[in-house]
Amino acid sequence: MSDNGGQANMSGSSGIAKKSRRGKRANNKPNPINVEQMLATTLQKIEVQPKKRPPRRPKAFNQGSNSIDNNSEISPAVKLNTVLHEQTNAIAVNHIQAPIVPQIIQNQGVNLMNKKKLSTKCKKNHLSKNQQVIRGQTENLSMNIAVGDAGGNRRKNKVSNTPGKSTENKKGNKTSFPDYIPQTLIRKLLVNQTSKEIEYVEGNIRINPKCFKEAYVAMPNDEMDILIDGIHDRNRALEGDLVAVKINPTDKWRNLKSNKPQKTATVVCILEKIHPRKAVGFLKVMPDKNNRVALFAPRDHKVPRLTIDSTYWPPNFYSDPESYANIMFFAEIISWNDVRYAHGKILKCIGKTGDLRAESCAIVLEYDLDMTPYSTELTQDLPPSDYQPVATDIDGREDWRKKCIFTIDPATAADLDDAMSCSPMENGNFEVGVHIADVTHYLNAFTPLDQAVARRATTIYLSDNVYHMLPKQLCNVCSLLPGYDKLAFSVIFEMTPGGDIVRHRFTKTVINSCCQFSYEHAQVMIMNPTKKWSNDEIPVIKGSYTISELCTVVNNLNNLAVKMREKRFENGSLRIDQPKLHVIVDRESGLPISFTLEEQKDSNRLIEEFMLLANMTVARHLYENFPDVSLLRCHQPPLMRNLSKTQTMLEKFGIHIDIESAGALQASLVRYQPDPCGSTKDFYLAKCRAVVMNILCAKTMADSNELQQTEIQCQTSSRGV
Repeated sequence: MSDNGGQANMSGSSGIAKKSRRGKRANNKPNPINVEQMLATTLQKIEVQPKKRPPRRPKAFNQGSNSIDNNSEISPAVKLNTVLHEQTNAIAVNHIQAPIVPQIIQNQGVNLMNKKKLSTKCKKNHLSKNQQVIRGQTENLSMNIAVGDAGGNRRKNKVSNTPGKSTENKKGNKTSFPDYIPQTLIRKLLVNQTSKEIEYVEGNIRINPKCFKEAYVAMPNDEMDILIDGIHDRNRALEGDLVAVKINPTDKWRNLKSNKPQKTATVVCILEKIHPRKAVGFLKVMPDKNNRVALFAPRDHKVPRLTIDSTYWPPNFYSDPESYANIMFFAEIISWNDVRYAHGKILKCIGKTGDLRAESCAIVLEYDLDMTPYSTELTQDLPPSDYQPVATDIDGREDWRKKCIFTIDPATAADLDDAMSCSPMENGNFEVGVHIADVTHYLNAFTPLDQAVARRATTIYLSDNVYHMLPKQLCNVCSLLPGYDKLAFSVIFEMTPGGDIVRHRFTKTVINSCCQFSYEHAQVMIMNPTKKWSNDEIPVIKGSYTISELCTVVNNLNNLAVKMREKRFENGSLRIDQPKLHVIVDRESGLPISFTLEEQKDSNRLIEEFMLLANMTVARHLYENFPDVSLLRCHQPPLMRNLSKTQTMLEKFGIHIDIESAGALQASLVRYQPDPCGSTKDFYLAKCRAVVMNILCAKTMADSNELQQTEIQCQTSSRGV
């Protein structure tokens, strides 16, 4: 059937056979649908179709000279529209049933007429309009169609066929996200660009916790961070994700008070999803009282709000939402297509806010920490908790069981993983041993258990409990408890009384600790070496050693530690102490009853100094012998622009710091340390000032990702690695 023939069959008036301008433009484009065949088939069905009551007509048909009266004869075009409505899926467009052409939707997206144009056309010639819709001439038209948002609400959204462009609502706000650039392409773009003309930047995204609409990515040089302004430009990236951003044109940069423009960018690819896409929060009724979806509000404002389907609601939630106002839930993001809300599901009901167990559980879930006990399949090859090394374990190891070795740890420590020894040598030097529990003797590399331990990476310390990185039975086997033979990996130093290292060596040992000291015990020994100890003041001492002998060893170690620390600071090391709260819990109930601010005393610094020395020595050995495969931990220097801001701010309060070098900054921090001999008021005022200074300086180290570390080695230190 020819095109003209198809139109002749439909002509009921001169207006039907006449093509509109839109129709001409559409006919010039290739049409994947055989319209003529579809019309012929449908018209044949109309001939045998029994008379039916016509569908409800839109208002536009009841107005103007072309309006249809109830008694009017139904034209073939209207019959055709009715049949298509019954035989195909349809979209409600201003009360007109417009048939969907599946091929067009799949390849080009849904594009129909906008409301204003549709009403005008209908007034002039409704049959011509029906003909245009039937012929599938929707490719060059646009309209507002009713769609469902992430919350299940009906909204009007302007649909675009242009790839990579987002949609807007009536207010001009962008409601959907731009398309991503494929990773393979973005990798090429990152590599091929020059350092002078940087258009794409790779980095971990950081979301402002006080303003979740602002996020940042660090520039590869010391330039100001790139601003990602708005959730739309963040493009579904969450805190910590490794992303690629495209720098916006200069007219979209932000002008700061300093008159320096800040670059802005848009996330174009998420290279690695670091954030688990899960959050702890509260369930609420939607503002519009929607009974199909609820609103999930995360505690972490850096996570988007979620809409939750009713299938995941707790019982009676919609009828009594107030009873769940203080109940914490754990939810997961399923999809995120709307800028306003992501869509998710409830994974778990955690409990009531303020409850210790519920809050502890929330912390663990919020940070995606794995606390599940190890399965029997993973631990079946481990020795029992009370295992003692046998001859085959000790073969090839140095026997240090007869030497004075002890541990110094927090009073609440359950796992003792390092021990110290110090004995005088005939030449006047000291033989100092740092002994670390040898876990690898029992845990073979690349086994399923080894891989499971690697995924956990750390032991989790909460106020009321400890969740070990290692299986509990392996912790008991390796822990350097006094009076038991234990396997260790040791670093042995020969040191002068002045703290200089003459030589060192590494060896595997078997040791037997004689005592488990706390930091408080060691501190008393340092402050009062001649103290007369009563039996109830000291822990049990194994072997033939006396408290006086152990006190002498502790003080020898402290003297060496003081000398080493002085040399490190002379070489330019920087120390930033951050306050750490220690929660005191009731032994019976496990509930917190008080808290204190942990202070770094001489006994803490003693252990810290020798652990640092052992780590540096091992790192240097690895780098010298395995330079291509050694994995070393190095602290990067602070960002000078951030440090300059801190300097300027502190000067407003009469505090002057020198930021020319790490050593100069260290001297400034020491200068503002509290004087123990001063008045109580001045002491606490200076102490608070020192805490604030340390926190502000630590923030300048943000890009080194080592904020929790108290010791930062200067890159120029001749003794550091």
